[in-house]
This record gives sequence, C-alpha cells and structure tokens, in this order.
Amino acid sequence: MDGLSIEFENGQMTVFVNCEIDHHTASRAREEIDGEFFANMPHRLVIDLTNMRFMDSSGLGLIMGRYSRCLASGCEFALYGADERAKCILRMAGMDKILNLKG
Repeated sequence: MDGLSIEFENGQMTVFVNCEIDHHTASRAREEIDGEFFANMPHRLVIDLTNMRFMDSSGLGLIMGRYSRCLASGCEFALYGADERAKCILRMAGMDKILNLKG
C-alpha cells in the first residue's frame, strides 16, 4: 500500500505509516500488516505514526486490532510518534491505559 512501509530487524517488525488512515485505507493497511505479521511472526511489532497525516476511528480500529493480535500471539506491541490529535483519539478509547503514548 502506498504510504505504508514495513521493515524487519532482529525479530522486530516496524510499520511506518506515511499516509492517512481512514475508512478508505484502513482495510488495505490491515491486510498488508497482517500478511507480513503472519508470514514473519515477529517478537515485537512497532507502529510508527510519526509521519501519519490523519487518523479517524478506522485508524483506531487498525491499531487496536494489531494490539489484540500481538496479545494473542505473545508478541510485544509498541506505538510511536502519535501526534496530539491521534493521542486524543487513543485516549478516548482508553488505549492510554495500556499503551505508552509519550513518544
């Protein structure tokens, strides 16, 4: 998917989100991330939102789903680079109680 890049290093899968995550793009992003996740079974999944331009509730669903997938498979999950708008959406969903939203 344009605007999404995935890197692997030492058992860590890092997803760089360089696009908007909304109802138009979330399902394609989910398919790509999950495909790579199951093909490689990383020990740690990092979603980097540093260059994300916009996120709506579909983006929240994408993040929550990948977090749940990690819990189910024993994979560590980390979220980086959320801007204040994304942090607000994550807080409203209660994700701040389970994720570190500082970075």
